[in-house]
Amino acid sequence: MFNDLNEDEALFILSLLDFNALDWPFIKKIGGSRVFLGSQLFLEILQKKSSEKDYLKNFFKNFRASLDKFYTHYGSLITKNNYENLGLFKHKDAPLVFFARNITPQILAMPSVSIVGSRRATNKGLLWSKQLGQKLASHGVNVVSGGAIGIDLAAHGGAIESSGYTTAVLGNKVDLMGDETPKWLMELKSNFLSTLSPFGPFVPMAKYLFVSRNIYVVSMCKAVVIVQGMQGSGTLHTAKFARKLGIPLYAIAGDLDNEQSYVPNMLIAHKKAQPIWDFDEFAQSMAQQESKEASKPVKKSSSEWDKFAVLPEMLQLIKSHDNALSLNEIVCLTNKSLSEVQEELLGYELEGKLIKRGSLFVLKDK
Repeated sequence: MFNDLNEDEALFILSLLDFNALDWPFIKKIGGSRVFLGSQLFLEILQKKSSEKDYLKNFFKNFRASLDKFYTHYGSLITKNNYENLGLFKHKDAPLVFFARNITPQILAMPSVSIVGSRRATNKGLLWSKQLGQKLASHGVNVVSGGAIGIDLAAHGGAIESSGYTTAVLGNKVDLMGDETPKWLMELKSNFLSTLSPFGPFVPMAKYLFVSRNIYVVSMCKAVVIVQGMQGSGTLHTAKFARKLGIPLYAIAGDLDNEQSYVPNMLIAHKKAQPIWDFDEFAQSMAQQESKEASKPVKKSSSEWDKFAVLPEMLQLIKSHDNALSLNEIVCLTNKSLSEVQEELLGYELEGKLIKRGSLFVLKDK
């Protein structure tokens, strides 16, 4: 059923079975999502989840057709297979797959700045948001927001007026057979607008999704700008997400007698956000900053087994994965039954070739 899938599409299948970014190290370690889909462990999980969620059976039968329909609507899958260091995956509970429309690798590689604020912004707030969107876009910065009416929509519109790129991170689930972009965004009618959703087709719609999506509005950017927000508004949650992820926070100060100025003024007063006084100067500084991604050191094996003859297949498998694998990883990689693997591992433990450390089976130095 899943033989014709690529790595990203295989991750989509796993996401439907409740896997998320926390499972990525395991998936990567065993050789990728397609390897996992070919394992006995996956078949057992698939059978269990399909019995719990009846709707999955019919969906899987039409999975190829649904996915191809999604692609015809300029859809694409953003996953850790190709974008492991993308800011979207900074959040530990991030999904394995983000659903994008009209997004290219070039857009994802651009510096991005988020502009967020109230749905009930004042005319002055809307003007600030639009002008800042224009300035950032004209300097080659992707303007990111949540696609909502108010500050978000003004920021997207300003970027488009400057013929610059803008991305709306949506709070509703993806529609593989249509287009989930809200009508007020559709009215912008621009090839410069792209959308992104962290929610798959079977996520139940609820108000909390719109709060949850704010962490992805923040995490894909190098800076977040708060334009307006009342006391107790969702804008404050977005500011907290930025601080939690260590992303620089900026704000535009407003009139003291305006209730929409509460969040930006409070953040500036408590030195939790830097004030922006000159939009053009700020846009230039964002465009000139180089994003710095930490490179992961390559882990090298120090096993002494290299001095000896060829190892049995299972021990060779463990050795090739930095000398340590969990039981589930071994079952997945060997396609043997759980009982067969357990019996063989026990034999090697008794021979002193393996030791158990927590959930891992570790190759013992000879």
